[in-house]
Amino acid sequence: MPKTNIVTNDKERQVLIVKFKDGTSVELPWGLLRDACPCAECKQTHGPRDPLKLVVAPDKNLTEFQYAGNYAVHLTWGDGHRFGIYTWPYLRELAEKRAASQT
Repeated sequence: MPKTNIVTNDKERQVLIVKFKDGTSVELPWGLLRDACPCAECKQTHGPRDPLKLVVAPDKNLTEFQYAGNYAVHLTWGDGHRFGIYTWPYLRELAEKRAASQT
């Protein structure tokens, strides 16, 4: 078993692969990750939208990632957005919600 979580960015398939230290592995599509960005700015767009406020569609091209200590990963998107910190429990939660919606 690995001592830490391992992340791989599969650019061809446009998925982020997370191998958790408990041995489980998940694949998260870039679009899902960008739509679920946990930063304060993006959380405003997850709820009901103001029809009078113009919102530019986010770029869902994942250009790079960096580990944030031992607790998370930082994702950088094609439009330069890089403020979301995706913790390991949050990534697992996204994977579980995705799996539940596919059944």
